[in-house]
Amino acid sequence: MSLIHIMILLPLIFAIIIPILYRFYKGIHLGWFVLPIPIIIFSYFMSYINVPASDKLFIVICDFMPRLGMNFSFHLDGLSLLFASLITGIGALVVLYSITYLSKNESLGNFYCYLLMFMGAMLGVVLSDNLLMLYLFWELTSISSFLLIAYWRHKQSSIYGAQKSLLITVFGGLMLLGGFICIAIAGNSWSITSLVQNAAEIQSSPYFIFAMILILIGAMTKSA
Repeated sequence: MSLIHIMILLPLIFAIIIPILYRFYKGIHLGWFVLPIPIIIFSYFMSYINVPASDKLFIVICDFMPRLGMNFSFHLDGLSLLFASLITGIGALVVLYSITYLSKNESLGNFYCYLLMFMGAMLGVVLSDNLLMLYLFWELTSISSFLLIAYWRHKQSSIYGAQKSLLITVFGGLMLLGGFICIAIAGNSWSITSLVQNAAEIQSSPYFIFAMILILIGAMTKSA
């Protein structure tokens, strides 16, 4: 496992550790323990800022379910580097702001668990090179955003907003999965890199228009 894999999994690992830490430590604000995580990941991705555009980093961690074509593969290029930097940079600012905004009497273990889960899921979305893994990370963003919106469970508006968000995004996620399946059939691959290389063949497929409609529905529901 390389360093980039650790950076992608780091928020998800700490999403499990932080609530446990919160139960046994009641000292300074929990946010100070969380803040270094997005800063470290942001600094790591910034180390690639001067890498030439032609030098793309493509890594396959392992074949998770090879018969289904699912594997842990990540692709770092200029666009994914931009989004990964935004996710972690803004994530660090959100954590810093939350230290002053949220009281230590709040359920901080839950909040930072959901926030780190969301950050890790977003990194998985922008860096995945496998459509099935991208879909799993996509759905993880839906779950974590639902939990974040419903964080103040005593407020009816939070519960209503969370339920509405979950229904819309899960529906959109299913549309997205349908689009991914059509694209994979047309391109005979789950790898995004391979699909891009075979773009002309995919565009001539009868599945192409239908796939694009489903993917657009998925993207629009996530935006909503």
